[in-house]
Amino acid sequence: MKDIIFILPNENLEGVNKATQAPSLGVAYLTAALLKHGLSCRVVDMAIEKLGIMDALNIIDKDDPSVVGISANLFTGRSAISLSKEIRTKFGNRHTIVFGGAFPTSSPQKFLVEGQADAVVLGEGEETLLELMRNFKEKAAGAL
Repeated sequence: MKDIIFILPNENLEGVNKATQAPSLGVAYLTAALLKHGLSCRVVDMAIEKLGIMDALNIIDKDDPSVVGISANLFTGRSAISLSKEIRTKFGNRHTIVFGGAFPTSSPQKFLVEGQADAVVLGEGEETLLELMRNFKEKAAGAL
């Protein structure tokens, strides 16, 4: 079981130059910060790995993370919200959903309501996400 799976949705846009796709540096920073503090992470880039929503749901089901972190920008926002809704439909509240990235930072309420998120990290997230992860772990430990 992973502590967190970061998912970068596929934008599924016509006319996007696929040669310009690159791994997310922001998610790499977040992963490094969490690994440094002993948390286990996995990154799933749906565009680079050519995955659909069902593939992402299967990965979540198999890895059973405590938290699913979804990074979104203006191009991937709609796909990110669709993915989050599918996660809620399939798993209910089994996983904590956290959004981050440029679009959720500029419209947090949209992602909390439409995306059914438990939290939205605004701006640079290394310290904030680490604090959230610690709080989620403490809450889970207290529930046992």
